[in-house]
Amino acid sequence: MKRVFLLQTDIGTPDPWDDSINMANININPGLGFSNNVTAYENYISFFQKVDNRFAITGAIYPEHHLILKRPFSVHDRDTEVPLNFDTIAEIMDKTRDNIAMLGALLSGDTPKQKDIISSTSWYQRIEGKIVDLISGGTVENPKMIPWLFCYKANDLPLYYIILNPHSVQCVENIQSEYNGNCVYTISNHLKNLNETVFKPRVSKNARVIGENNIMVRGEEFTIEPFKTWFVTKHLSEFFKDAKIKIDTNFEYRMEGNKVIVNTLNIQRGYIGIRWNTGTVMDMALTASKNRFFCEYIVDVIK
Repeated sequence: MKRVFLLQTDIGTPDPWDDSINMANININPGLGFSNNVTAYENYISFFQKVDNRFAITGAIYPEHHLILKRPFSVHDRDTEVPLNFDTIAEIMDKTRDNIAMLGALLSGDTPKQKDIISSTSWYQRIEGKIVDLISGGTVENPKMIPWLFCYKANDLPLYYIILNPHSVQCVENIQSEYNGNCVYTISNHLKNLNETVFKPRVSKNARVIGENNIMVRGEEFTIEPFKTWFVTKHLSEFFKDAKIKIDTNFEYRMEGNKVIVNTLNIQRGYIGIRWNTGTVMDMALTASKNRFFCEYIVDVIK
């Protein structure tokens, strides 16, 4: 199974401009309303938007690197670029405790030079309270750092979730691609978060989701199926098929793969919670930003 890297490039708060930029490259049938059948145009527009002085994540010219972080419009210089290689990231993350690590640069001295900051970039993790450099094996005490990104890894699937530091790193070009077998996708403000982009369940036609936490149902049963967003259907249709989801409900139900078939006979109102546990710290750490695989609903049955 190929590794999948999801890169959160923004803070997950959409606005009308972001919506418009994203829709410009997607074909939608307006008569369908909310649709999972959107397709991307092959004739792709790469929009030039405002670029500030933050580092930009962009393509690398060196064969040993997949992407780099560099100042916008600057010439390529190994001494002033932070290299990213997804094979290396996976190797590091597969060995970490708690499946979380940070790529950061140390700030030392009163006026540190950019070259020195870049050269100090490494992967760090807390191990038994100590801050450990995962490359050198050394430890640092009370460091002052520039965090470039955090990376999380799921336990059961080769899924890596990278959150770029929006205060230091910007995404100014299309970096979605396959890098040596590693599938890399970006999650922009328009796509919001992991829950909306990847997990949010699809319900059958006799059910309707009202708001975020209510489902209205007609009939004696309905289905609810996670990992059926348009994004997963288009890019990762088989990736989550073996994900073991958990159900909490007062309805009787049966499973067909990851599809939950809910029996609504003799019940007027109930609840259903559905989740996929990554088995890592991200299940708790990212709850507030809704970047976890979890949805719960109050279900009302209409006779």
